[in-house]
Amino acid sequence: MYCCESCGIEAPLASVSFTKNIGMFVVRQEETVAGTFCKTCIRQYYKDYQTANLLGGWWGTISMIITPVYFFQNMGVWRGVKNMPEVPHTASRPFLNEQLWEHLVEFQPLIEQLFHDGTPPRRMVQILSAESGVTPGTADLFLRQVSRQLHQQRLQQNMQNRQQRPRKQPPRAPQLPGGKQLKLPARRPPAS
Repeated sequence: MYCCESCGIEAPLASVSFTKNIGMFVVRQEETVAGTFCKTCIRQYYKDYQTANLLGGWWGTISMIITPVYFFQNMGVWRGVKNMPEVPHTASRPFLNEQLWEHLVEFQPLIEQLFHDGTPPRRMVQILSAESGVTPGTADLFLRQVSRQLHQQRLQQNMQNRQQRPRKQPPRAPQLPGGKQLKLPARRPPAS
């Protein structure tokens, strides 16, 4: 992924996981958020989940033990990513208009060669981005849409092939000598 899973902005990303615990006298509720996020979203999740742990995490027997674990675990995750670069003010969501689509279609031979060679998707995005001059997020969006369209074309082709196949005739009842047909019971006879 080249975009934040939460806000969709193309910016420096980090994979994180935060957990919050809400203790109630008899039961407890636990929630985890995990994904690849930008620093702005990581900061927001960290604050929200730590606040929930501090204010609502202690109100149960089990929660009194589990909440400090989650609190310090979240703090360790935050310390690991707090030095990552901030989201630039010019950061935006990747987009794909008609002009960009036409520009990227010009690289069809390269894309076909990468597919044929079995290049991993992340590497394909990097190569297409470098060759075409678009951002990695836009290249990723383009390749996902192409892949989706190819998948839909294959499904339609399979449906057409199924409709063109002759349907099998239901099996006929065996014939007895003299040309009479054997009538089979509608229900299976009970086992004896």
